[in-house]
Amino acid sequence: MRRHFLLIAAILVATSCGDSSGPGGGRPGLTLVSGYNLTDTIEAKPIRALVVEVRDDRGAIVPQGTIVRFSGGGTFQSEMLVGALTSTFYSTFAAGETDGAGRASVIVQMGGEAGPARIAISVPTLGVQDTARYTVLPGQPSAILITPRDTAMYVGASYTIHAGVVDRWFNARTDPVVLTATAGASVSSSGVVTASTLGRYTLTGTAGSRSATSHFSVVPQGTVAALVSRDDGLHIVTFNLDGSGFHDVVRVIDGGIGPRPRWVPGTTTIFYAEYFGGLEQLRTVDANGKVSPFFSSPPATMTHQAEPSPSFNAPVLYFSAYDSRCAGGSAYCVFRSGIDGTNPELLGDVILPGEINPHPSASPDGSKVAFVTSGPQIKVFDYTTRTVSTWSVAGNYPAWSPDGTQIAYADRTGQPLHLINADGTNQRVITLDIGSYAESGWRGHPTRSGSSPRISPTALWT
Repeated sequence: MRRHFLLIAAILVATSCGDSSGPGGGRPGLTLVSGYNLTDTIEAKPIRALVVEVRDDRGAIVPQGTIVRFSGGGTFQSEMLVGALTSTFYSTFAAGETDGAGRASVIVQMGGEAGPARIAISVPTLGVQDTARYTVLPGQPSAILITPRDTAMYVGASYTIHAGVVDRWFNARTDPVVLTATAGASVSSSGVVTASTLGRYTLTGTAGSRSATSHFSVVPQGTVAALVSRDDGLHIVTFNLDGSGFHDVVRVIDGGIGPRPRWVPGTTTIFYAEYFGGLEQLRTVDANGKVSPFFSSPPATMTHQAEPSPSFNAPVLYFSAYDSRCAGGSAYCVFRSGIDGTNPELLGDVILPGEINPHPSASPDGSKVAFVTSGPQIKVFDYTTRTVSTWSVAGNYPAWSPDGTQIAYADRTGQPLHLINADGTNQRVITLDIGSYAESGWRGHPTRSGSSPRISPTALWT
């Protein structure tokens, strides 16, 4: 009897130590078996699959068919891609099932971003996870990147250019890049760029059979007054021509014709127009943001005031305004005053009685003003002789050149830009018909200017 009892006990012990999960004794959780810690180039597909083994908390092999999840990491693009062993398709996620040995496998592909890469592995039913790690190397050279692509600086200044070879996913490679500059500029082996003469220059980076270019301008010292649009509306801002010294001057309200900031010649004060109290009004603002009305006591017949256009070299301001003596008081007509707002004089009814004539542009010496009338047509009024030019040209938003010899303007559709001599000869197109051009400002003296962010006739003279 005793012999039979021992045999039964042995059978019971054997039965309690084994089931369909196999014997215990292995490492509990996830174990990376093969196909990890690999190094290859972007988008490469290693021959070796990623193989993992899964055991429960007792170290026993999990039941066949246990789900294992594989996910490629990354935010901008996947660090790694994965796919089923029987698939030719790779994605950011794949699920596998364990076999009788507790193992699950996926094929892998390197991602497009060079550097450390990961595949996150998890078994939801057991609450275990691990990470397979890889190293992704840049691919073959595809292009040369140069930064900055375009910039500006003053005579005697310098900046550093950065150039490097990248693969098709813009991963940096270590190939050397040789930098050269057009005549008049120089670039050192470390990328320091200098030039001693005003002008436009090109830098070229070469590596093997590939090359790329960047450009820079050496500009005269000056300050731009411009308009920018922000969440709370339009702001007048100033900045230097080399891009430095950005300053938010004042927030303005546009009544529809535009603030059109202009420098008061020889000062740091800006003319502009703003909609206030139901009327468009001319104002000035200094560098500290102090705003003042331009006219302390405007003529009783005048209502809206806009479009300030000071002369470069004379204490004269042309502007447009509504006035009951011109066009029935319901449209903008040309006015002239002293640069300090004294002696405002209606010219619109002298220039073209009964017609509108907005968008004035003062000649540098203040003796003439270009304006726009019906059509739209651009004409010129000579203040000294009180006569209007016999010539006219179809267009809008005229702007005198600083030397007074040319007038830039947009055609009646807003594109492209044109030039014409101040005597009405030699009309020509100077830009491609690729966009809409709007009036903006360049006024003051040679080191002061004003413009809007868009290309314009007046921006030509910066």
